[in-house]
This record gives sequence, structure tokens and C-alpha cells, in this order.
Amino acid sequence: MSDSDSGRLLFTSGDEIMVNTVEALLKDNGVPVLRKYRGTGLHMKIIFGNALIDGVDLFVPSPLYDKAKELLDVLLSDDAILEEDEEYGEESEDE
Repeated sequence: MSDSDSGRLLFTSGDEIMVNTVEALLKDNGVPVLRKYRGTGLHMKIIFGNALIDGVDLFVPSPLYDKAKELLDVLLSDDAILEEDEEYGEESEDE
């Protein structure tokens, strides 16, 4: 996907690990991704490595947006379930 056809915005985050995870999931499922850094984000990444002050936008082709959104929703719901399980596990260990 080229810059001239940036597609639709799917996801924005300042957490590079999460951005990398979402991008890998999409690419593994045949959805091309265009990463655009906000503000000074790219400059900060070049200078400091993983420092994403302003965040990253992930764009996908418009025809694949629904597929990409479904994949993202599953990933985010899985993360939410894992966080709930961890919280539940911590509470049950205290009892």
C-alpha cells in the first residue's frame, strides 16, 4: 500500500509493542498495513529507539477494513480477557 493510497485508519497507539503486534497480526492474515508516525514520533524513534511520544497510526486498504477490524477486535478482546484472568488470579491467590 502506497502513501498516496493510505486507506482507512484502523488503529492508533503510543505503545510500539502493541503497534507491532497489531501490524504483525494483520500482515499474517494478508492485510497490508501502512504505518504513519504522528508529530515527532518518527524522529523520536530514530533518536531514542522505542520512544513514541505522539503515537503511530495504522492504515489498511479500504476494501480490507472490515476484515482488519474483526482481527483487531479479537486481539483486543483476547488482551482484555488475559488482563481479567490475571486480575482474577491475583485476587484468588490472596484468599
